[in-house]
Amino acid sequence: MCQFFIFGSDPRQLYLAEILAEKRLPFASSYETNPRWTYLSFEKAMETCPVILAPLPFTRNQKTIFKTPGDGLSILDFCSMLRPGQTLFGGSLPPVVTSFCRENQITFFDYMELEEVCIENAVATAEGAVCEAIRISPGTLQGSAGLLAGYGRCGRVLARKLKALDMKLTVMEKNPEKLALAKADGFSVIRPEALDALSSLHWQYLFNTVPAPLFGKEQLSRMPKSVTILDIASAPGGVDFDFCRSTGRCALLCPGLPGRFAPKAAAQVLADAVFRRVPISPSPKETTSAQTI
Repeated sequence: MCQFFIFGSDPRQLYLAEILAEKRLPFASSYETNPRWTYLSFEKAMETCPVILAPLPFTRNQKTIFKTPGDGLSILDFCSMLRPGQTLFGGSLPPVVTSFCRENQITFFDYMELEEVCIENAVATAEGAVCEAIRISPGTLQGSAGLLAGYGRCGRVLARKLKALDMKLTVMEKNPEKLALAKADGFSVIRPEALDALSSLHWQYLFNTVPAPLFGKEQLSRMPKSVTILDIASAPGGVDFDFCRSTGRCALLCPGLPGRFAPKAAAQVLADAVFRRVPISPSPKETTSAQTI
């Protein structure tokens, strides 16, 4: 019997499957990308595999599972396939799933609530944000004035990387401890309410890590039209993208940066988190050919 069932076509899932294969762990996949992997139909795998490795994010529209065949499997249909005693891993699990699991004796782990995953993902997210800023901006980061909203795990890593590129960075943070930490790290700091007192927001780059509506029409209209905006916060983000589009401001929402820029490293982070929480049962050294059920 396969111990793990992995599905979703996000690159992280494919690398995660390779990690399982390298460790000779018995797993099934819902895609036939490698002839040496065991392929099971979705229904059969959900019925027989005790550990379910769902994608990150679990869903993008709160209705269907992200990156399942045809993106057509509804969350409710997925829940109906879960069985008591199974263990579910996934990223940003919606409340309907976690509630179902609690009510039906299903163990679950949300990757985005595991501290070690969030810390290690912050590095890949920050590097991806820098890459995107370089890609979409006509200028250089060096010597430019930038505003970074939020000094949490991801914000602090991103701030260090931007500082290493000689950006003149200001950190905006409402938490007094984090604000003091940013100041101690050598950054200019500002509180969110201080934006209202500024007639002009002169920054050439805006990086937002706060999942709250901080930058609406009033704030954005005081920024130069040449500003480059990257929102790397989880939904709902913090930038009014409709206003940016209507006024020609360059703004980019950046979900899933680890999966896009560092999928192999991100997959290893997920694998390590799974192995810490699930007893693993390696397959015999003799490998068998893949089968389709």
